[in-house]
Amino acid sequence: MVLLASLLVVGGCTEAGELSSSDMAKIGETIITKSAYEARLAEIEKQYSGEVPAKEDEAYGDFKKSVLSYMVDLEVVAQSAAKMNISVTDEEVTAQIDSIKQMYSNDESAFQQALAAQNLTLDSLQKTLRENLLNNRVYETVTKDATVTEEQIQAYYNENPAEFVTDETRTTRHILFAPGELGADATTAATEADWSEALQLATKVRNDIVGGADFGEMAKQYSDDSGSKDLGGDLGKVQKGMMVAEFEEACFSLDKLAVSEPIKTTYGYHLIQVTDITAAGQKTLDEVHDSISALLLKQEQRTAWDAWLAQVKTDLGVVVKSGWEPTTTTTAPTAGAAGEGSSTTSGATTTTP
Repeated sequence: MVLLASLLVVGGCTEAGELSSSDMAKIGETIITKSAYEARLAEIEKQYSGEVPAKEDEAYGDFKKSVLSYMVDLEVVAQSAAKMNISVTDEEVTAQIDSIKQMYSNDESAFQQALAAQNLTLDSLQKTLRENLLNNRVYETVTKDATVTEEQIQAYYNENPAEFVTDETRTTRHILFAPGELGADATTAATEADWSEALQLATKVRNDIVGGADFGEMAKQYSDDSGSKDLGGDLGKVQKGMMVAEFEEACFSLDKLAVSEPIKTTYGYHLIQVTDITAAGQKTLDEVHDSISALLLKQEQRTAWDAWLAQVKTDLGVVVKSGWEPTTTTTAPTAGAAGEGSSTTSGATTTTP
């Protein structure tokens, strides 16, 4: 298990007004001071030192703006949550911590090591989990009425046919003849004589198969591919882009059940046989209906969220320090969260243990 970052897509703020030199933003009556901002920036930089742009890079300026915008969004959500009677209890945060600890078999030492590996403390993790829970509850409330119609799904399917093409696949098996005594791992040290011997054996075995020997049994006897040898050389369904170029070219030019000539790759010589071919085709609407619906629903939810966030910022009179307006395409990490993964749902982050 590792500690992973969660990302928050940051939104825009209202036009900057006049703030004191010690202030970075104002949300309603709440001020984000320069010192509070710099503390959060330092926290994020420490936790994500390998992901933050170098300070001399132009992208670092956008990153700094995105951190401020993230802090603004957090405050907007927090103030809105209070008005919506949405809250997060200490018990709920503790339950999330307990769930995370279970991934470390409730080993407190392993959990603490995982926190330290990402420069986290228990307090900072609790803060992040509380923020994420609150963000998601507000997000769910704001977007609960978002819907997708069958007409929208049909239109998306009609307008994006290339997204629903299935590539040709070929059920393939092979026999590998690797040069040298140590097999495929030693090909870099193989001599010309080793390669010649491998080719001779591949040619002999091919002749035996063409003469009636069973391909699978020959693979079990001769193949140097330990991963497929005991399976009779079976590689399962192969599609373009999965294999090295020489192997792929031969595989996709073979007739069904034909046995290739010995094909040389960096691994050795291969005999290849295609046992089944599934042609490329178009998935039906029924096959992709649910995935399109989920995609469009996320888009509708994002639209509703963005509109709500913009309106609330206007209502609160959000003001950001001049020159610190965010770049809308920038993403900023929150304080890290322990868990198997985390996901972003429009304006709200979800930490998934």
